[in-house]
Amino acid sequence: MRKLAPFVPPWVLTCLIVGCQSEAPTPKNAPAIPVTVAFPLTREVIDYGSYTGRTQAIDSVEVRARVSGYLDKSFNNSKIEPEPMPGQSNVGLKAAKQVGEGQEVEVGDLLFRIDKRPYRAEYDRLQAQIERDEARLKKTEADFRRSVDLFRRGVLSREDYDKSEAEYSESKAGIDADRAALERARLDLEFCDVTAPISGRIGRAMVTEGNLISTGPTGSPVLTTIVSQDPIFVYFKPDERSMLKFVKERAPNAGIDPQNIRDARITVELGLADEGDLYPYQGVIDFADNQVDPSTGTITVRARFDNPKRQLTPGLFCRVRIPDQKPHAGLLVPEQAIVSEQTNKYVWLVGADDVVKRQDVTLGNRLGRLREIKEGLKANDRVIIRGLQRARPDIKVVPELLAFDDEGRVVRPASPAQPVK
Repeated sequence: MRKLAPFVPPWVLTCLIVGCQSEAPTPKNAPAIPVTVAFPLTREVIDYGSYTGRTQAIDSVEVRARVSGYLDKSFNNSKIEPEPMPGQSNVGLKAAKQVGEGQEVEVGDLLFRIDKRPYRAEYDRLQAQIERDEARLKKTEADFRRSVDLFRRGVLSREDYDKSEAEYSESKAGIDADRAALERARLDLEFCDVTAPISGRIGRAMVTEGNLISTGPTGSPVLTTIVSQDPIFVYFKPDERSMLKFVKERAPNAGIDPQNIRDARITVELGLADEGDLYPYQGVIDFADNQVDPSTGTITVRARFDNPKRQLTPGLFCRVRIPDQKPHAGLLVPEQAIVSEQTNKYVWLVGADDVVKRQDVTLGNRLGRLREIKEGLKANDRVIIRGLQRARPDIKVVPELLAFDDEGRVVRPASPAQPVK
């Protein structure tokens, strides 16, 4: 019995034919691919230790009330006119200042006022009590003097004399207690005006007018916050090796303690999150923690930055770098010439026979649009800077030798016999 050949659908045959045609190898006599090559730039390069940090105000205050009462006025609603204390005149009082949320304030600016009427009434009561007790003191003093005379003449008994002396001493002590209570009442009356304890930028008003402010055992609620602006701190955490290196470069005989860190005067550069590779702010390290964190191998370090234009706000994420003392000669190539393959970095080189080869490299610091190559590259290597998409290992290319400037821009032809420096 004859066996029948299996049936193959026509569409399967068509796919097989198209697939075979699409995988056809590139002809060996294909024309050479044009690419642009350049020699690396040789420049003096400074290494940096790069870290992340946070800005923090030098002074930060939570403004709270010292006395209880209804909040009568708040800085975000109107000017608060200063009021003299009892017995004082308006001469020398600080003029009222309009303060808005988020604005800068100075020490002593009026921010809140608690209803003063109960405290003024208490002050007046104590003042009247002093006057009453002073009159009583005059009477007991006169009685005591008469008792002394009568006791010397033997007319007054010892018991009556002691009683007169005790009443006089009690009256004097009562006056002292009244004056202390009056001073406390005066302070309470003064504390009804809540002023700025430091100069800086004020936050929003946390409590509105009409609310009852109660100090209580845990203190009053936060009325607002103030943070200083200039200068400003930046905290970051370098690893212990880097910190030891920076200290030894600048102070060889210094240990890693806060005092020696200040003496070393280590310069720090800072850039914000939206400033790319720029580090426009310069500061100085003025503190290092007294121990290294053994779980992370890092140490908390603080740098101090001047902030006259208020460009640095407390709480900002920032990038920090510390420059080395000694620059070194480095080879630079444009960023677009570097190819990434997962964690590996490499460039395409064109040899003397115009054949492309891959060269793995170790990257260094970024300088604008250029990148330092620490390992894997020589000054006379021809690096492909344009046409990387067409580059493949072991293919023949037609190289056009050009040069690039410090900004990574192609500027002029370069001679193959003389590398760009």
